[in-house]
Order: sequence, then structure tokens, then C-alpha cells
Amino acid sequence: MSRRLHFLLIDNDREHAIRIEKMIQAAHESLQLEFVTSLNLGIERLAKGDLDGVILKPSDNSSHNTVLELRAVNREIPIIVLVTQGQMDVVADSMQQGAQEFLIEEQVTCELLLQIAKHAIGKMESLKTLEATKEQFRESDTRMRAVLNASLDCIITLDTEGDILEFNPAAEETFGYPSKDLVGRSVCQLFLPGENSNFPIGGLKEYQQYGRSPTIGKRIEVKAVCKDNSVFIAEMAIHPVPLEAAPIFTIFLRNITARRRAEERQKQYAAELERSNRDLEQYVSIVSHDLTAPLRAITGFCQLLQIDYYTRFDEKAQECVTFIVEGARRMRTLIDDLRTYSRVTTKKKPIEHVGCQAIVDAAVKNLEIEITESRAEIAVEDMPEVIADKTQLIQLFQNLIGNAIKYRDQREPRICVVAERGECEWIVSICDNGIGFDPANADRIFEIFQRLHADETQYTGTGIGLAVCKRIVERHQGRIWAKSIPGEGSSFIFTLPFDPGE
Repeated sequence: MSRRLHFLLIDNDREHAIRIEKMIQAAHESLQLEFVTSLNLGIERLAKGDLDGVILKPSDNSSHNTVLELRAVNREIPIIVLVTQGQMDVVADSMQQGAQEFLIEEQVTCELLLQIAKHAIGKMESLKTLEATKEQFRESDTRMRAVLNASLDCIITLDTEGDILEFNPAAEETFGYPSKDLVGRSVCQLFLPGENSNFPIGGLKEYQQYGRSPTIGKRIEVKAVCKDNSVFIAEMAIHPVPLEAAPIFTIFLRNITARRRAEERQKQYAAELERSNRDLEQYVSIVSHDLTAPLRAITGFCQLLQIDYYTRFDEKAQECVTFIVEGARRMRTLIDDLRTYSRVTTKKKPIEHVGCQAIVDAAVKNLEIEITESRAEIAVEDMPEVIADKTQLIQLFQNLIGNAIKYRDQREPRICVVAERGECEWIVSICDNGIGFDPANADRIFEIFQRLHADETQYTGTGIGLAVCKRIVERHQGRIWAKSIPGEGSSFIFTLPFDPGE
């Protein structure tokens, strides 16, 4: 059963009010009516609340702003004006002040009164919904204005003819026009005509006719023209905004001239770097060739001295010959390592799918002598398949496992090779129980010619091995780093992306 409606009747004619009240009570349980005999009493009762509506009978032929007085107390209460046949001007005045409905006194029946009461309540509910919608729209419009004004990109709104409806502050700053100078004018003047003098209006027409266009909804590059006739490269997208009457179109535009210049400079730098790398490779090749021959001669003659004349030398001469041979050997190793370092990028091979288990097995086999001599134990967990340069990956594992064997103490080396799956890359760790290093040097050890152990009799090397490892990993778009606790071992970790091309 629906709730009983409770209305207040404001009527200066007490007998008339009682008559209507009794008529309602006798005929309807759906409507409860109480009455007061003055506007002031009505305002007091309205202020107390608990009413569904007000029926107001003006005291004379004018509303005398009585509806406004009631509205000042309650802005949401439905108001019905009760008038006689000759008071239609009062109806118009009251409706203008905010009344929802009216009743003609000579035609009042219980059914009509109930119907008008429900209709007035419905109109007030609709009005409240409309006001709430308007408020939401105002808030949305305020937020949209804030976004438009704060946007760093140009935002230009067009009608179906390509005329500008809105021009945000970023567009004003970019093009040099104040908004008032462009609103209502064609957007064509902002773009260099090129082959299509009708750009972008042709695309708007095509979209309206066929529902699609090569220039609508896609990111394109155009040449735009400022007020001072200067031209810049812009990245632009036009998006349709469907409305009931006709769509509007929004242009999002960004000046990318600086970015394009930076990209051109980057291409130049890349070309120069590639040329420099080729020069470096050629230089290293020439130097290694020119140095290898005399070094070979020096080593050969010194070895002849050791074989044929060593016993004729005194102790000092024997020591000098040994130093020469050892120095020549170190220089040959250094030349070979430099050649290896320079060829990481210049002599690279195409990347392919390779199994890391086979790669590690090949690296371990190359280190067979060192593993046997040191009695090293190498544990390899399940290794993934990766996309890499097979030769360089073998060298990477060989260098890192070889270092783990070399930098050991009296304990037998224990080395573990592990791979974990990350979000977009494999994370490979090579951990050992060797002598470790100071964590403060974790970045320095990957620099070329950096050696943390000065004792070359125990820990030989040129300081290029880890630099080669870093170059290989970076060539595969990965990262490499190290962690260590002195005396407890080290961990060298590197990443290999699932797809190095991304």
C-alpha cells in the first residue's frame, strides 16, 4: 500500500478550508490535509517539515510574492496554487515564482486534487533531478576547463565544417593567436596546405559521410603554421565526439620539432659512433698485427737465450731474461684481450634462439683444465632458452665462471649457476665461495683495465674480462651487476630480455 500524502492548505477563508478538508477526509485515505488560515502560520508549519506539499489560496487577485516567501523556507516542497476562474493572471505569476501546479476552485474534486498533488510531487522530483544533473554538468565542465587550461598539448575543438569552437591556452601559446581571433574561423589556416589545401576539413567530411577517414582517430604528423608564418612539425590526432545533433571533433596537437631535431642528432651520433667503432676495430687490428710480430720475435729470441745460453748467464741475467719473456707474454695477452673487447660490437653475429644449458656446458668444457686443477664443483640449475649471440654468450659464462675459479682461497671452489624468470627478462646469477671484494667497488670492477687485486703472481689478468662481460650483456639490452662479502664469496648477476628487440 502506498504512503499517505500529507499536504498543507493555506487559506484565509476558514470555512472554505474546513469544507475542502472534510471533502478529502470523506473520500480519500490517500491524502491527508491540514490547514492554516494565514501565510505566516503556513510558513511556521512549513518550517517544521513533515509535509509532502503545499496548497496555497491567495488572499486576493495577486500572489504578492507569497510563493517566493514559501520557497525561501523550503526550496524543494511542491506548491499548488488554488484560484478561482477569474484569477488566471495569479496562476501565471505564481508559476513564474516557482509553483508546480494550479487548481481552479470551482472544479475541485477529490480525484482531481489527488491527481494534481501527485503530479506536483512528480514535477518537483524531476526538477530536483534536473538541478542535480545541471550541477554535475557544471562540475564536469569545470573539471574539463581545468584540464583544457592546464594541458601542455594544444586542444582545438571543431564543428562539422571545420570551424574552431574552442582554442585552449596551450594552443594560444603554440600558434601565437589569442582564442578570440580564431573562434568561428576555419582551422585550415593553422596548417601548411601541402598537397591537400583542404586539410583537415576533407577528413571531417569523409568521416561524416562514410564513418571513417585516414586522418580521423589516428596519430599523424603535419606541418603547422604560426601567426608569424613560422612552420613547425606537429604530431596530431583528431577524435570525433558524437552528439545528438551533429558530432564535433577535437584535435590534440603537440609541437615535436625539438624532438625531431634531437632524433636527427641522435642518428648522426649513432652514425659517428658506428664509424668510430669501425675505426677502433681497424686501429686495434693494425696495432695488434704490428705489435704481435715483434713480440713474437722478442719472445722467440728470449726463449733461445733461455735454452742455449741460460747456463752461461749469471743470476742477474737469468732474471732479466725471465722478466722479458714474462712481460712479452703479458703484452700478448693484453693485445688479445683488447681485440676481444673491441670485437664485441664490431664482430657480432646475429642473435638466435639458443639453450643456455648447452651454452654453460660449452663454457665449462673450455675451462676443463682450470676446473680439474682447482677441484671446482659447478652446480647448474635448469637453464632457459634465450635469444642471443651464441658465441658471445659462451664467452660471457666462460669469463664469469673462470673468474669464480680464479679468485678463490684455500677452499675448493663451489660455483652455482641459476636462472630466474622476471617480468620481461631472465635473471641469471653466478655465485661462488671465493675471496670476494669490497662492495664499494661493485661498479668499478666492470670498467676496462680495473683490477682489485695487485698480486699478479696469484691472480693474473689484464682487467678487461669483466668489461667484456658488460659489453656483451649491454649488446643484448641487458644489465649486469655484482654483490659480494669479502671472504665469503661473490655473486655476478646479469639479465637477458625475453626479446632483445623490444
